[in-house]
Amino acid sequence: MHDYSFPRAVCRSRAELFISYIDLYFSNHRKEGQIIFHAVSKDVPPGVPVDEMNLVSVNITIYDPDDCKVKDQQELLDKWIMRISNEAYAQGALLTQADTAILLGESTKTISRHIAALEEKGELVLTRGGRT
Repeated sequence: MHDYSFPRAVCRSRAELFISYIDLYFSNHRKEGQIIFHAVSKDVPPGVPVDEMNLVSVNITIYDPDDCKVKDQQELLDKWIMRISNEAYAQGALLTQADTAILLGESTKTISRHIAALEEKGELVLTRGGRT
């Protein structure tokens, strides 16, 4: 093993960063059907340049066994939109409609149409760039 003569504080800090990385990406924090997605923190105000935005790692449930109980494709997409937007918000982030489209494999136009329909029904869909 090589001794690189780093100060103890640097070694401790790097070790803590490495452990937090391993914990985030390889621990049991995620359940089956979940992925980790990096979304913009809900505390970032509008107008902040993209390269200055604080990103938050969130667990997003792409598949849940209860999804199989939904018979209608439109209802299923609505359920997914509500679930992932609420999960992101609960973990301190807001998804954009583009994020949602990427995660669900749909077009942004389709996502926008579904969000508008959900809001007409009285649902609050929390998105970045939408109402919060």
